Amino acid sequence: VTCPVYFIHGLKDSWVPPGNVAYATSLLTNASKIDSLMMPGANHFIPWTKYKEIKNVLLRLY
Repeated sequence: VTCPVYFIHGLKDSWVPPGNVAYATSLLTNASKIDSLMMPGANHFIPWTKYKEIKNVLLRLY
């Protein structure tokens, strides 16, 4: 992967531990840029429960 990568992860995600962001980041050594947003109180279903916040993040990327 050489493109920019942006992780959005909920700190209350009980299905995928938030520590996976650091692990994935360590493996993406060729990515041109890596950013992340760790959302306090958000769980695994961020796209449905925090859709306005996600939309705003995505709009700022371009």
